[in-house]
Amino acid sequence: MPSINLIWEQRALRQRNQSVATALLLVVVAAFGFMAWQVVNTDLKRRACQAGIRQCDERISVARPLADRNEELQGQIAALEPMLALLQEAQRITLRWVNLLGELDRCVPDPRRVAFNQCVFSPGQTSSGEKSETSDLIGTVTLSGMARGYPLVSQTMRRLAAQRHVGDVRVTQAQRDEETKIIRFTVRAQFRVPPDEEQVIAAALKAQSRRRQRAILLSKADEETVVNRLQPKEMAAR
Repeated sequence: MPSINLIWEQRALRQRNQSVATALLLVVVAAFGFMAWQVVNTDLKRRACQAGIRQCDERISVARPLADRNEELQGQIAALEPMLALLQEAQRITLRWVNLLGELDRCVPDPRRVAFNQCVFSPGQTSSGEKSETSDLIGTVTLSGMARGYPLVSQTMRRLAAQRHVGDVRVTQAQRDEETKIIRFTVRAQFRVPPDEEQVIAAALKAQSRRRQRAILLSKADEETVVNRLQPKEMAAR
C-alpha cells in the first residue's frame, strides 16, 4: 500500500508541474504576442511620423520662397515706414494750412471792402506772444489788413473767431487814415488743431481717392472712344 500511495503522489506532482509549465508557456506566448503587437504598432506610428515629416519638408520647401519673399517685403516695408510717416505728416500739415487759408477767406464779409495784405506765422506761441505748452496749439497767425469801417473790422473778428482752426482772436492795432478813410488793422489769433481733425483728414483723403478713381474711369472711357480706337494711318486713310 505504501508503494501505491507513492505512485499516486508522484503522478499528482507531475500533473501539477505540467499545469504550471502550461500556464507559464501561455503567459510567455501572450507576452510575446503583446510585444509583437507593440512592435508592429510602434513601427506603423514611426512610418506615419516619417510620412508626416516628409510632407512637412515638402511644404517647407514649397513655402521657403514665399517666406523669403515675405521677409524681403517686410524689410522693404520697414525701410519705407519712415518715409510714409514723413509724407503723412506733410499731408496733415498741408491740409491744416489749406483749411486755415479757406477759413481766412470765409471770414472776410465783403472782399471789396475788407482785405488782408499780410500774414505772419509764429510757431508755438499764444496770441499774447508767450510760449505755449498745450499740444493742440500750432502757433500764432498775425494778419494785417484794411477795411472801410470799424464795423467791418468787428464783423471780420467775429467770423474769424468762429472758425475751426482759429482761437483767441485779438485786435492789436486799428487806426483810421484820415486822408483815405481806410481802417488799417492788425489781428493776432491762435492757429489750433481742431478736435475732429482726424475725421476731416479722412474725409479729405476719401474725397481725393474718389476724384482719382473718377479720373481713371474717365481716362478709360476716353480710350474706348472712336477717335482713340482708330490708328493715325486709318484716320488719314478715311
